[in-house]
Amino acid sequence: MKKSDIAKLADKELSKLLADIQAEMDSREEARADAERKKQALINTMEEKGLSEADILSILGVAEAPKKQGAKVAPKYRNPANSAETWTGRGRQPRWVADAIAAGKSMQDLAI
Repeated sequence: MKKSDIAKLADKELSKLLADIQAEMDSREEARADAERKKQALINTMEEKGLSEADILSILGVAEAPKKQGAKVAPKYRNPANSAETWTGRGRQPRWVADAIAAGKSMQDLAI
């Protein structure tokens, strides 16, 4: 409903609309509270029975999504001042790379 449409309503209609909105807000809040109570009851039952989340997912036939891990990438750059510090060229540039570039070195100078 547009603001201009609301401005055209009579006081009685506005009061009715406000009451309807409040009733809907109350209904939603009660539904949220009910869902939270049921969630807590389920958690309590799981703890009492010694069930894990994976057990519940298995019972429901829902396969747990595999954890996605990024592939290891070989480093491409090494700090000439400290050979233990390397960088793959991905993500945020390490301070030592920024410092070396500011000092006039190129990325080729840092390449492994």
